Amino acid sequence: MIQRINSDLVAGVLGAIVFAVFWFNRGTMSPLSGAFPDAVLVVMLAVSVALLVKGLISADIRPAFPDGNVGRVAAMIAGLGLWWLGIRYVGFLVTSATMFFVIALSLAAAVETLSLRRALLFAVVAIAIVGGFYLVFTQVLYIRPFRTPLP
Repeated sequence: MIQRINSDLVAGVLGAIVFAVFWFNRGTMSPLSGAFPDAVLVVMLAVSVALLVKGLISADIRPAFPDGNVGRVAAMIAGLGLWWLGIRYVGFLVTSATMFFVIALSLAAAVETLSLRRALLFAVVAIAIVGGFYLVFTQVLYIRPFRTPLP
C-alpha cells in the first residue's frame, strides 16, 4: 500500500518541532555567540511556518516514497543517528567525513554502478568539504569542537 501524505504540512510540523527543541534548550550564551544559532533557528521557524501555511492552503499530497526504498531511508536515518552520537566520542572530522562518504556512495549506488575511481572521488570530496567546514568553524569563527580523542 502506497501511503500518500501532505509533505509540506509534515515538513512544517517537523521543522517547528526541531525549532522548539533547540530554542528551549539553548542555555545561556553571550549576545555575540548566540547571534548565529538564534538566526538559524529563526530562519528555520520562518520556513516551517511558510510550509505549514502552504500545506494548509494548497495541500500537495504525494506518495511518501514514490521512487525510494523505505529500507534505505530507515538505514540513512539510523546512520545519521550514529553520526550524531559518534561526533562526541570519535570527533567531527572522522565521523562527518565517513558519513558524507557513505551517503554519497549510497545515493550513487541507487542509480548507477560504482567504480573504484568514483568511490575515491567521493572520499576526496568528503574530506575536502568536511575539512573546509572544520577549518572555517575552528579558525575563522573560533568555535572549539568537543574534546574527543580525534579532531
